[in-house]
Amino acid sequence: MTDTADRWGPEVVPRLRDDLVVRRQGTRDKPGVIEDPTFRRRYGLDAPSWRVVHALDGQRTVDEVLRRVNLGRGGRVPRALLVKVLDFLDEAGLLVDPSASRQRAPVVQPGTVRLRADAVASWRVEPLPGARFTCQGSGMCCGGYVVGPVDDATAARLEAHAFAGDPPHLRGERFSWAEDASGRRIRSLRDIDGVCVFLDEQRRCRVHAELGHEAKPAACRAYPLELVAFPDRVLRVGLNMECGGMTQARFGLPLAEQVPAAVALAAEVPVEQLDDPVRVDAARTVPWADWRAVEAEALAGLDDTALPIAGHLRRLARVLLGGPEPEGPPVRELVPRAADVVQPVLERVLAWTGKVAKEDLDAGVLVRADLQARTRLAAALLLGRREVVGDLWDVASAHRRQLPGTRVGDPGEELLRLHLRHAIFLGRPHRSRTLAVGVGWLALQTALAGALAPVIAAHARRLAPDEAVVAEAIRTVNRSLRSSALAHVMADDDDLLARWATALAGENPGTD
Repeated sequence: MTDTADRWGPEVVPRLRDDLVVRRQGTRDKPGVIEDPTFRRRYGLDAPSWRVVHALDGQRTVDEVLRRVNLGRGGRVPRALLVKVLDFLDEAGLLVDPSASRQRAPVVQPGTVRLRADAVASWRVEPLPGARFTCQGSGMCCGGYVVGPVDDATAARLEAHAFAGDPPHLRGERFSWAEDASGRRIRSLRDIDGVCVFLDEQRRCRVHAELGHEAKPAACRAYPLELVAFPDRVLRVGLNMECGGMTQARFGLPLAEQVPAAVALAAEVPVEQLDDPVRVDAARTVPWADWRAVEAEALAGLDDTALPIAGHLRRLARVLLGGPEPEGPPVRELVPRAADVVQPVLERVLAWTGKVAKEDLDAGVLVRADLQARTRLAAALLLGRREVVGDLWDVASAHRRQLPGTRVGDPGEELLRLHLRHAIFLGRPHRSRTLAVGVGWLALQTALAGALAPVIAAHARRLAPDEAVVAEAIRTVNRSLRSSALAHVMADDDDLLARWATALAGENPGTD
């Protein structure tokens, strides 16, 4: 307790991240809520916590926050309780560095940039070659998100439209208002139990159906397009594979035809920005100009249809991290054979997803709770934890030795390959502390998606996973285990993921 108290000394300026949305929700036991758009989580705040959070303007020291909290009514908040609230906010990743000065943090999140449309003209825009996407308006992606900000013109259009059937829940407020951490008022689409208010009875988007794609807010129009600014002034356009309609949507319009719309959106949504040089591991860095050849080899390798996904994971790890051609028999499992690495990583996934699922369930965000609970089942299946998988064990475990991705021609193989292609093209492994950690995280996601497919199939009473089931598994894992969740899952021991990637690189991918 002494260390904690020292950390929150009187001159420290605790500051919430600027991308958070803090709103009043009006219930007696939980009068306030913090919505985290990065981790897609919501935190209910009891009365004392709400008073503390409301006083964190990014300018007050700890002592000033305490005085501010105790000015009003509602009972005295002792310093020990203030420290407890600050500890919770810090552990949840909701605060910037506690040692930060009084200067406000920038509006744009670290690692992202906002690009003016005219500035992008000097950049080369590269969509993923051959990639296609057209939104199906299915509404499968419209739960568990805070969708905003919504600009005035879009809000006016949606407010003025009389939707078919005059749905009762659209007669009232269609938007929610809140203040972000810097005090700006933010308008977002209202949700009901975590699901967008504009979905119809079949959970399809009314706006898309009645007004068209262009009538939707910028965040909806952008989804699931992902834009990444590379060090050589290249703006890449790909997909984040979180879309629930990807089975059909991937046959839509070529991304090459959507470049103008993507460039326009770059001025409206944050764009990830990658650094130069590439930090391969703790000892090696590679200049970005030299890295292009390595990346090209990795992407070209994914065209090999004679290799199952399990083999591609091993080839990708070897190409991206370097090393000699491995010897020995081909390995066809989605996880490496190094049990001393696999077990502790999966145990962490099991614990973290279970914790987050409970938090989301308690907060009433059922969509996100379900995503985390599913991913937990996948980790349990790979660990052989029958007590966690429960009634689905017999059916799911029957497919455990032949998970999607372990053989050429498996259902959903093309979707898993697309998942890897977009991740490499958009530089996702670079967003971790080292490339080795990022490759391990990508390989872990892919293995969990393969393991989750038979669980989803068993729940749907299907004999075996099909392409739609694999698409749902990829969507689930991509949403529940984003790159931003890595530090939370691994609890400051992400070297285990680097060892996961290194173990894969040393195993023979084989060919069929």
